Amino acid sequence: MSKHILGLSIALVLFPGCAREDKSITDMSDDDPLMRAQKQMQHEDPASAVATLEGLLKPDPTNREGLLLMVQATQDLGMVSGQRGDKKTALDWYIGSSNYMKQLCAAFPDLNKTEKLLAPRVFYNVACAQAVCAHPDEAMASLTEAIDHGFADLERLGRDPELISLHELPEFQQLIKQPPAKMFAGARRQAQELIAQHEPFPFDFALPNIDGKTVSKKDFKGKVLIVDFWATWCPPCKEEIPHFVELLHRHGDAGLAIVGIAYEQGPRNVALTALRDFVKKHQVTYPCLIGDDKTQNGVPDTLAFPTTLFLDRSGKVRLRLVGSHPLAELDAIVSLLLEEGATAAKH
Repeated sequence: MSKHILGLSIALVLFPGCAREDKSITDMSDDDPLMRAQKQMQHEDPASAVATLEGLLKPDPTNREGLLLMVQATQDLGMVSGQRGDKKTALDWYIGSSNYMKQLCAAFPDLNKTEKLLAPRVFYNVACAQAVCAHPDEAMASLTEAIDHGFADLERLGRDPELISLHELPEFQQLIKQPPAKMFAGARRQAQELIAQHEPFPFDFALPNIDGKTVSKKDFKGKVLIVDFWATWCPPCKEEIPHFVELLHRHGDAGLAIVGIAYEQGPRNVALTALRDFVKKHQVTYPCLIGDDKTQNGVPDTLAFPTTLFLDRSGKVRLRLVGSHPLAELDAIVSLLLEEGATAAKH
């Protein structure tokens, strides 16, 4: 077990929307166990964080911030144990993490954004650990829990080497061939929440494509537009491009358009050659443009790769995503924006 999808759990923002009633996180001193555990996590010492949080949760088992941090700390310990090849210890930590997640869900059914993001990953990780340790029935049950909490990455189920032991199970084959409706319902519900929480902002571009022709936002007037900031040197960017090709195949006739804005390294002629070769090799079916600083600066906050903007038919950015995302999640966002435009047209 070397690469669970929550391997970077510390990168999650701790405690958003969960401010304590008596004092905020920023007001805590080192004497506060939450602050001490958070610092221990930041110093990559999840074992000490777990010990600190056990002392906090024993008298207060429904401490929301403590439960969330405990889930993250035990996830990290599971990941570290898996990387060492200690499958049994990794499984124990992941089971403990899933139990804390269940405890959090039971105490606070109305999960906040971070908790909703964390839950499906926690149950997916324990399913991987159970599968590796030859507990197929438990692994399938954990996968079901992951789906119930919004897991929708169907492609990962089929390619994850840690789930190989499940591939011949009839229930796993059924899951791959006929995904449950709740998998798509969960992706759609998450897309609705993301769009509702995002503050729309204007965005414009006019950039040369790989053939030197200028392509601008106005060329896509009236369409739902995906703008993908990417680079050929970025592995998550390349991982996501087949999803965009598939989305255009599914929804191009309904009004979807996509452009990729590439930020390559090295001299311009070398970068352009690399981009042209990539587009040809991977049969990218949408325009790929050469990015500049002005366009990049038009996106609020720091731009990471990949960053994906979703523009509605009026040209406003309705959602910004960072990182690679499953096809089902991207499809749900596109479908909602297309439906939104179709409904507006009828009125």
